[in-house]
This record gives sequence, structure tokens and C-alpha cells, in this order.
Amino acid sequence: MKKTLKIAILGVVSLVILYFGVKTYQKLDVKKKLEAPLKTFQDFCLFDLKTMNELCTDSLSEKPILLLFTHPECEFCHEKIKQLIVRLRSLTNQKTQLEDVVILLITHAENEQAFEFYSHYDLSQYDNIHFLIDDYLKVANLYGTPPIPSVFLYCADKKLLFKHHGAVKFETILKHLPT
Repeated sequence: MKKTLKIAILGVVSLVILYFGVKTYQKLDVKKKLEAPLKTFQDFCLFDLKTMNELCTDSLSEKPILLLFTHPECEFCHEKIKQLIVRLRSLTNQKTQLEDVVILLITHAENEQAFEFYSHYDLSQYDNIHFLIDDYLKVANLYGTPPIPSVFLYCADKKLLFKHHGAVKFETILKHLPT
């Protein structure tokens, strides 16, 4: 009887260890699958408020790409846009790295709310900024990320240079820009 009880307990403990081992492996495998597409820029098509047409990223020039997932209700996002505009306005008298970057602001906000945000900051005056509507979170899901706030920076050959989820100083992003 004692021998059978020991075998039963050993079997249950082994099954529990096996169960948690499989669960851990599955989580690591999912994480690996989610991060793999991030290492290179993934092309997509979204509605652009600037041109009022669909923009497909495969048609963009061979320049670095900065993806900023944003939302009009996000205070961090407002600050990020203000910092971006200050940087872009300082470019009028000098050429810097930032004007050679395609900036894709991506939001999942309603069209009216997104257009209000876009108009408030007068983003149409900047040639390198595109404000894209991701109403079905297609791009957020493609990148396996919560939609806001997230930042991805890719070099001209579409390799990942920098990624960050959450608040980050604009200077930190600029440090990763190719020279």
C-alpha cells in the first residue's frame, strides 16, 4: 500500500512539473513569435489623414521609419507630438537627422477624434509625417503590441534600431537615429 501511494504521489508531482514546463515553453514560444516580426519593418496599408487616401508603406522612400502609436486621449502622446513639433520647427535653419525620417503616427481613434488631433497640431505642414488610422488594430496586432504608447524606429534597410513601450524621452529616440 505504501509503495502504491508513493508511486501515485510521484506520478502526480511529475504531471504537475510537466504541466508547468509545457506552459512555460508555450509562453516563450508565443513571445518569440510575436517579437520575430518586430526585427524588420512589416509593410501595411492604412488610411492617411494627410492625403485622405490609403497609404501603403511599401511605397515609402528608402529612409528610416519612426512608428509612433498614439491616441488623442493619451496625455503622453500629446507631449510626444509637442516634442516632435518643437524638433521639426527647429529644423528650419539647419538640416538634421529628423527631417530624413518618415514619421508614421498611428492611432485607433475614431475618425473625427483623430482628425481633430491632427488638425490641432497642424501636422499637415510637415512632409515627413503621416497620420494613419488603424481602426481595426490591424497594425497593432501585426506588431503584437498594445496600441499606445509604443515607439519603433527602423533604419532605411528596415532593420529595427529601437523599440519602447510606455513613456520615453524624445532624446532617447533621437540617440538611436542613424547618422
